[in-house]
Amino acid sequence: MTSSKARKTAENIVEKALRLFASQGFEATTMKQIAEAAGCSTGLAYRYFRRKEDLALALYLRLARELATAARAVDAGTMGERFVAVMRLKLALVDPHREALAALGGAMLRDGSPLDVLGDETVAVRAEVQCAIVAAVSRAENAPRPWTEELGALLYTTHLTLLLVWLLDHDPARPRTEKALRAAGLAIDAAAPWLAHPAARAFGSTLQTIINPQPEEMP
Repeated sequence: MTSSKARKTAENIVEKALRLFASQGFEATTMKQIAEAAGCSTGLAYRYFRRKEDLALALYLRLARELATAARAVDAGTMGERFVAVMRLKLALVDPHREALAALGGAMLRDGSPLDVLGDETVAVRAEVQCAIVAAVSRAENAPRPWTEELGALLYTTHLTLLLVWLLDHDPARPRTEKALRAAGLAIDAAAPWLAHPAARAFGSTLQTIINPQPEEMP
């Protein structure tokens, strides 16, 4: 099987899985159902993904990489303006998968789940997204100097909060999301001078050990 054909097969399996997650829930969906929807054997589906959680992880990583690429275009404005610009890119990327992501909510918050938003198996996703945010925001004129990784942790947790607001904002116009985005941008700019303070960096450092722990920090 050529790499191109293999990639298309994998993408098809992921897309069909996401549709099933959205329509009938993550827990109720089986690998057999996913294979049937994708038009392949269950065995072939397992050759690509050893469990249904890996299909969701594939989506997470794809979205993170797409954000990293898109965020390179964010190269103007204050810290707050750049952060909001990156968040708008992120929301545009996840919006087509809104129902599937909502269906994954329980697994994302369950301790020990491979999809745990702060779990070991999503470390690469978190790191990719955090780097994308930092790459855009840290270049702002009002960004604290020197920039350190713990400041990125502060921004990443703000990003998680905004994603939660978006998931809970059921109005198609997303008024709550818009309000939260504007408030976040203003707050980041207002806090910019304070972010260089040791207390802010210490708080960010604590968050960093939670978001992207080093091996010796893992429980």
